[in-house]
Amino acid sequence: RARLDLMNDGLQTTEELQDMIMKSANRSRASYLSTADAVAKMGITAKDAFSSNQELIDFAELVNKQFTISGTEAAGIDAAMLQLTQAMGSGVLRGEELNSIFEQAPTIIQTIADYLDVPIGKIREMASEGKITSTIVKNAMLASADEINAKFESMPMTFAQVWELAKNIAIETLDPIITTIGEGAQWIWSKIEPVFWGLAGAVLFYAVATWIADGAAKAFFTTLLHNPIFWIALAVGVLIAIFYKLIQSIGGVKVAWLTLTNWIQIGVDWIKIA
Repeated sequence: RARLDLMNDGLQTTEELQDMIMKSANRSRASYLSTADAVAKMGITAKDAFSSNQELIDFAELVNKQFTISGTEAAGIDAAMLQLTQAMGSGVLRGEELNSIFEQAPTIIQTIADYLDVPIGKIREMASEGKITSTIVKNAMLASADEINAKFESMPMTFAQVWELAKNIAIETLDPIITTIGEGAQWIWSKIEPVFWGLAGAVLFYAVATWIADGAAKAFFTTLLHNPIFWIALAVGVLIAIFYKLIQSIGGVKVAWLTLTNWIQIGVDWIKIA
């Protein structure tokens, strides 16, 4: 959902975008999660290849239908979709990406060859020369939509596809519950994270100090308030928690380090000015 929100073109809400992907996945008898993953990745890495999110979803739907027509198994779908996503992101289809799609979904390559009006055997040569661009791949798929849909509708539904549709329905039904649980877990962690790191620091300090105290200094430590190491460790833990919360509040360790170096540089500059 977070990645879909990043690539949303603003023509619909993220919830509406999710609904569009769900309907597309169901129409193509594909996994919603796999389809949403591909759409999100291509929407971020290959956004210039598509005029809108709707066009991107239409493209992903046709690709899913090509997998059914080719009889591609689940593992092959994941591999080919990954290679296709990388190719669309890089702007050209060639090398390993082309080989994977040739192997897992040859109908996609045939569609590209038909669109370019060349023999399928010439595709490898054109790909090696960088002539199979992401725009050509997209246009080939969209231009062949009617033919792809007709072939897809003639394919009987398999038990694996029925299972994917059942999982999609379950995800859609349980989405509000899953989202609530995720938000709750994130809120809880945001509250206990500083305490967690503070306690971790205290335990580490206590362990190191106790190890040192087991030597010659053990007698000295045991005479001070029964066990002052624990109180020192607790104080260290509290300081770690405070510093961690402060670092997180200003944007993380890198930002905190840059801020510190800026302060030091400002101090040096003031000394020079004085």
